[in-house]
Amino acid sequence: YLHQSKYAKSFDMPKDFPDLLRAFSKEVLRDSPKDVYSYAHEYFMNKLEEKAIEKENEEELAKEKAAAAISSEADA
Repeated sequence: YLHQSKYAKSFDMPKDFPDLLRAFSKEVLRDSPKDVYSYAHEYFMNKLEEKAIEKENEEELAKEKAAAAISSEADA
């Protein structure tokens, strides 16, 4: 029997949160860092950097596609 307090709040979990935690946990178990907090900081800072690079690449690709579409319209 699980008792839930009337004061307990329910939270909506972001859809990618379980996968993110699973991937992080896997890396922690694989690397067995002595300082998990520093490891977590570095891990998540790297993830932020990867995400920023991915976003930049997507924006650049979108610009290239838009320029190509404008160019092909001008040729027509």
